[in-house]
Amino acid sequence: MIPVWLIAAIALLGAVCLALPLHIGMTGVCLLLLAAVLLALRILRKKDAPRVWSRILIALTAVSMAVIFGAMGYISVQGKDSAMTPDETPDFIVVLGAQVQGDGPSLTLKKRLDKALEFLQAHPDRTVIVSGGQGPDEAHTEATHRRSLRSRRRRTRGKICCFRRSSPKRRGSTRRAC
Repeated sequence: MIPVWLIAAIALLGAVCLALPLHIGMTGVCLLLLAAVLLALRILRKKDAPRVWSRILIALTAVSMAVIFGAMGYISVQGKDSAMTPDETPDFIVVLGAQVQGDGPSLTLKKRLDKALEFLQAHPDRTVIVSGGQGPDEAHTEATHRRSLRSRRRRTRGKICCFRRSSPKRRGSTRRAC
């Protein structure tokens, strides 16, 4: 019989993975599903259900986990294969906004700005467009963090444009500052 504390620990770990802003939400979902399956197995054993139900549940779980992890692996591999050749380099890239936490960018926004800086360093004649509005719980707009991008790119000549305000009343209404 599977101990209840183990099921609770797996479920708690899954919830923590979902709550943390570390891009491990899919792992959290898998852990929560595993905890639900273990709980279902425990209930089936307590009620003396036929073993065939336990085997079906285990088989479905194994297939589901294989599909989920296979999809995650495929996405990971495909993302690494998308390198551009020199003749495919775009004239500009758009850095989408992501949540601002306190006075600094979130981990997601910081990674996006770092990639934009890499792009500018590799292609100083290109343009980076930084976008992002301001949520009700944010001190700054996402796009205002372009200053950190500008201060870190001293040696590049690339142009950085900022779309920092969008109106919820009219789609596409923006104020632009380059």
